Amino acid sequence: MAEEKSKRKSEVETQLLAKVSDTISAINSAKNVDDVVLALYSLASLIFPIDTSSLLGVISERYRDQLKKAESTAVCESELFEIFYQGSAFPTLARFLIYDVASNWLSCIPLTARKLVYDVFFVKGLTIEVVQTVIPPLDRSAGDFHDANAIRSNAERLVELCLLENEGVLHLAREFGACHKFGGSCSALKSAVSRVAQLVASVPDKARIGAQRSLSSDSFFKNITVQLIAGAEERSLK
Repeated sequence: MAEEKSKRKSEVETQLLAKVSDTISAINSAKNVDDVVLALYSLASLIFPIDTSSLLGVISERYRDQLKKAESTAVCESELFEIFYQGSAFPTLARFLIYDVASNWLSCIPLTARKLVYDVFFVKGLTIEVVQTVIPPLDRSAGDFHDANAIRSNAERLVELCLLENEGVLHLAREFGACHKFGGSCSALKSAVSRVAQLVASVPDKARIGAQRSLSSDSFFKNITVQLIAGAEERSLK
């Protein structure tokens, strides 16, 4: 049984990596922002339930039939979520979204579409994995082929969205608690907690001068403290 489960997981991860590769290729060859939205939708709809009707109102009419066709073939399966985030598929996609898409396309994507097919990978994902992808770009140089300001500005937006507005630290506490409850390795868990805690604590230092006030040291840690207190109160009631 364990061997079959492992084989199935490996097969699904291979399929997800192939889908991520197809999505990246489609975006790299995109001629129009609607091509980018459709490519992201084709992947996002496998992982999350997507409100397709909202997308129909923000893409060009000539692309709507393609969106409806993609919707008809989309199958959101719960097993894909965990494999997507705990394997190589999410880090591969996240790097592309944070560097390439943020540099070349994000400012062109309508806000509704951005929320549904771009932000969703970070806001609705496993926070433990998300934190490790959105915080490092805060102070990292972009390289010759990327827009450093666009990347860092978007990383700040994602950190604010995921950690503060979406109470990401509270989600982290729950996810780490679940890892412990279901038999995660104690040493591995401690290492992961330490690594993620150091990343979260580094946010105010990594954020640019003039970034959102919510990322300043006093405001950021005040918000984090409130979430930690809420998490402690939540655990005490169980």
